[in-house]
Amino acid sequence: MKRASMKPEMSNNFDKFKRTMKRIGWDAHSMNGNMSSTSSIFLYVYDHETRWTWTCKMDKQIFSQIANDKSTFSKVESVNNVGAIIGFCIQTSELGELEQILAVSIASYIGQTTTYSATQQGTTHCHFCVVNYRSMNKVRPIAMAGNQYEFNSADEFLRSVSNTIAYDIKNHPEWFSATTSGNNQRL
Repeated sequence: MKRASMKPEMSNNFDKFKRTMKRIGWDAHSMNGNMSSTSSIFLYVYDHETRWTWTCKMDKQIFSQIANDKSTFSKVESVNNVGAIIGFCIQTSELGELEQILAVSIASYIGQTTTYSATQQGTTHCHFCVVNYRSMNKVRPIAMAGNQYEFNSADEFLRSVSNTIAYDIKNHPEWFSATTSGNNQRL
């Protein structure tokens, strides 16, 4: 959507959203102004190798439809899609349509994880992150606390990611050894 074609109130919402995102440590490049006050699921990506981050906000009903639809992608397809699409996103400076594809892929993947089940299908937590261990060909879901109307701060996000990576290094050292880097295993 081009900003010039937005209604004035949508443009104001967009500007307000960008200011809010900047205040809590994020750089917002695009957003759907209609979603600023709806109950949402927040998706985040962290690429361990490049430190690339990405986030989006998805209407909770749309997220639930995608996450609970097991007929679109198998679990293996979902996890492979997420890793591949993150790889494409990292390599381009203009995400465009890739962002929508990434959001749908993450929703599909998260819906097939025990992390999603443990949050009672996004009821107890509405912030989900995928840590991409690209060099090891692994993706890892995280459920994070936060409210249903705004993003977690960049500091909160990075703290959750850092804690998860520290946990993984301690409890799964084989993921980080040179001998397992060729495995095509997704978490």
